[in-house]
This record gives sequence, structure tokens and C-alpha cells, in this order.
Amino acid sequence: MSDESKNEANTKVILTFIWDAGATFENESENCEMQIKETYEGKTWKECCDDCASCWDWDDSELVTGESNVVETYRDLSKIIITQNGNESEASNEIYDYYTKEEERLRDQNT
Repeated sequence: MSDESKNEANTKVILTFIWDAGATFENESENCEMQIKETYEGKTWKECCDDCASCWDWDDSELVTGESNVVETYRDLSKIIITQNGNESEASNEIYDYYTKEEERLRDQNT
């Protein structure tokens, strides 16, 4: 691996968004809850946040389906994990705030 490739690999940022998600069905016995993890890679944490925020109208196809009609689906952000230079930790408040504002901006812009 060239020095340039090593430097690019070392500067990569990975954000993992962990969501509490679920679905409510007409038949309440089918209601489900689960965790969904989405991982984004970029040169900066802002790039990762931007990519995730652009998916504000999320694909709920990962949720468990039931026999009765689904009434609603939901997901709530529970945690963001940042991985930089091989070190993994919970994201700072700055990252949470940036992501939340960007998602709200995009949602408002598209509704």
C-alpha cells in the first residue's frame, strides 16, 4: 500500500447511526421493536452526517412485517458512534447537533 493510500485510509471517518425503530399494526399483537444500524464513511464527520440526513425519508423495509396492515413505522436516533484512526467512541454533542439541524433543514426543504 502506498503512503498516499495509507494516509487516505487513516483520514477516513466512519459514523454509525443507531436507531430504535418499530412498527405498529392493526393487530397489536404484531407490533414490533428493533434496532437499526446505518454506517456512513467519508473524509469528515460532516460529510457522513450530510449523507445520513439526506435519507430523512427512510426506507422502513428492514422492519418486521405482520399479517395485518401497518398503521405506522418509526425510528428514533439513539446513538451515533464515530470511528477515526481506528478509535471508536460516542459522537460529541457537536455532531448530534449538526446532524439534527441538517436533517430538519432537508425535511423542511422537501415537504
